[in-house]
Amino acid sequence: MFCEGDKMNQKGKNLAIWGVALQLGTVVGLLGTIIGMVRAFGRLAQTEITEPGGTGE
Repeated sequence: MFCEGDKMNQKGKNLAIWGVALQLGTVVGLLGTIIGMVRAFGRLAQTEITEPGGTGE
């Protein structure tokens, strides 16, 4: 059986694991946003507009 100090240590470890997981989730989301924007602007750069105000088709 755990004594009171062991329970606190386990809660602290669980809290640390949750903190790391939440921070990594934020970083992964930001990285996905940056990659998506780079791809979108890359596609925009490849499109050709044939006449001013045209749709590029």
